[in-house]
Amino acid sequence: MKPAPKHKSGHLDVVIPVTSDDEIGTVSRAFNNMSAELAGREREKADIAWQQNGKLQFDEVMRSADGIADLAAKAINFLGDYLEAPAGAFFCQAREKRLHLYSRTCPFCRNGQDPAFP
Repeated sequence: MKPAPKHKSGHLDVVIPVTSDDEIGTVSRAFNNMSAELAGREREKADIAWQQNGKLQFDEVMRSADGIADLAAKAINFLGDYLEAPAGAFFCQAREKRLHLYSRTCPFCRNGQDPAFP
């Protein structure tokens, strides 16, 4: 299949070979530049949609949290899943000035327990 029909069907990564410096070469370069710009915009649109979808899902998960330990466990697990991260952790400090670790790999966190450190 030639490059133009491939572009028409959404394959914007196909490059037209530029073999001359005449008008055909100029048009080919312009076509390649246009295709690269369109591909970049498509990636940006996909990234924005991914972020908006993640925000909506995250909000839904957070609304169902019951207490700070549950909130932290749900947040770290959701973010790890959504970002396809094998691990993740964060610390927060409660009013009683204890440091709390929340981790995807911590068995206490996964069971909804509060792993606090003095």
